[in-house]
Order: sequence, then C-alpha cells, then structure tokens
Amino acid sequence: MAGRLVIARFHEDVSWVADRLPSGWTADVVEKDHDVINMGRGESSYLWWIDKNWDQLEERINTVCFCQGWPFDHVPDFELRDVARFEPLGGVTASMNLTVPHDQFVALEWPRLFGKPFPGTVDFPAGSCFLVSAAAIRENERAFYQSLFEYVTQTPDFHSHVLERMWPEVFNAN
Repeated sequence: MAGRLVIARFHEDVSWVADRLPSGWTADVVEKDHDVINMGRGESSYLWWIDKNWDQLEERINTVCFCQGWPFDHVPDFELRDVARFEPLGGVTASMNLTVPHDQFVALEWPRLFGKPFPGTVDFPAGSCFLVSAAAIRENERAFYQSLFEYVTQTPDFHSHVLERMWPEVFNAN
C-alpha cells in the first residue's frame, strides 16, 4: 500500500512536490476551477478527492496527506509519513477562540453535523494541513463526505472555515 498527497491548488507553484515525496507516495493536485468549483477553500478539494477516490481507500492507499498548494506558511517542517489515525501536519495546531465569529458558528453547527453537544473547545490543524489514515476516512459513510462538500460550497469561505476547525472530529481524533 502507499501514501497519497492531496494538494488543494489555486494557482500556487507546486514544483516543491517532486522533492518532498518519499518512496511509495504519489501526489494528486486538485485544481480549483478545473477539478472542483472554486468555493469552500481547501476543504472542498479534500472532500471532492475523498468522493472520487473512495474505492481506492484502504485497498491501495493507507495514509492521505491533505494540504494547501503552498503549505509552508503553516507547516515549515513538511514531512510525509504513515499515521495510525489522524495527525496535524507538522504538529502545528490552533485552538478555538469563541470571540471569533467562525468559532462561534462551530459551536452552533457542531450538534447538527455530529449529533452531539459541542465540547467547549477544539484544537485543529492550522491551515487544514493534516495526515489521516484511509481506515479513519472510511469509518464515515461516503454520503457524509458528500454532504460536507455541499455544506462547504454553500458559502464562499464561511463554512469552510468552520469545517477547518472540525477535521479532528470528522475523523474521531479528539
């Protein structure tokens, strides 16, 4: 089995990829306005990729890295590796601040998306750069990711900022 690097790209130079792929890893570049609508920031690209590659997960892919076209602003020590479940790339995380509108909306949306009360605080991967096992992705139904895609493409950026804070919960990493 292999690892897959999934890059959400919108005009960034991704020539860095050739020097960063370890043996057994391949890269998929999801182009905004070509592969996927240019709404929903990186989150829509990740969800589109999950839907399109659903049947390969666990059969041919064991770990997926999701990142932006230029991840180094958030993850200066970019390193691909296998993970057991979920790990913020570079170990960089941010914490919610309930005085910020996006974070307030996370607390409101949490019960609707996950069917349980908001836990009060959440640490999340800054810049939505993270590693996740294919098994953790497949623990949710494909329809769940399809509904999240619809959710993040409803507004230009707002819902994607909300989902950025929810990735650990999506993969039960909390």
